[in-house]
Amino acid sequence: MKMVLAKGMSLLSFVVILSACTAPTEGQQGKGLSEDQVRKIVDERVQKLLEESSKNPEGMTDEQFFAKVEKGIDQYIQKQEEDAKKAQEQETQRIENYSIDDDPGIGDPNAPVTIIEFSDFQCPFCGRHFQEVYSQIKEKYIDTGKVRYVFRDLPLIQLHQNAMSASVAANCALQQGGEEAYFKFHDEFFLNQQSLGEQFYKDTAKKFNLNMDDFDACIVANDTSEIENDMKDAQSYGMTGTPGFLINGWPIRGAYPFDAFQEIIERELSAGTEK
Repeated sequence: MKMVLAKGMSLLSFVVILSACTAPTEGQQGKGLSEDQVRKIVDERVQKLLEESSKNPEGMTDEQFFAKVEKGIDQYIQKQEEDAKKAQEQETQRIENYSIDDDPGIGDPNAPVTIIEFSDFQCPFCGRHFQEVYSQIKEKYIDTGKVRYVFRDLPLIQLHQNAMSASVAANCALQQGGEEAYFKFHDEFFLNQQSLGEQFYKDTAKKFNLNMDDFDACIVANDTSEIENDMKDAQSYGMTGTPGFLINGWPIRGAYPFDAFQEIIERELSAGTEK
């Protein structure tokens, strides 16, 4: 049973990490489960199943226990996502006075639709967006000249110890190699989130043939002013979790599937055609 409990606690840790990037903060209550709420839910679920197991003469195998806990957690996560989607549908107010600042972007600068992503290189939800949604947006809209995609930093430094340093490293690449170098780092970081750290930043700089003396000096300087400006703007737009997006000013808060983006993009493209 100790082994079973250990597995349950391990699963608890995983779920807390999974929900951390979108955990609501002050001003976001009612839009999802907080980290403490997730922890309480899983604690209660594990305890209940332990009690059930003790009443069962034959007991549960590790696999049976783990499967029950996982099923229960999946149900809670599904409900959380459904509640978040309902909340998103209610948040239809367009942000008019938004800025791309001087942040890096990919795609035609004159594209009719601009997407701004506020993101954290260490956030697993941001990683999921990169793997599952960004690639589709790039193929269908960025590469065809319909969307300009701008990346702004929102490192959740209270949750992710390497988020700020990763943003600094990517901005160092931007200073030296422009947007092309930046997005090479962007892709590399999201593909290797578990490797983020000083040595990985240096390895990435070498991989893409940056001047190592200049890159190292930039890392040591640790200039976070541009990142802090992004964070300030994100807060003013109500982006307190990651990832968060503005599509021609229309907000999406969270890692939504491709069709949620496609719906807004197509609507904005149609509106532009009608003008």
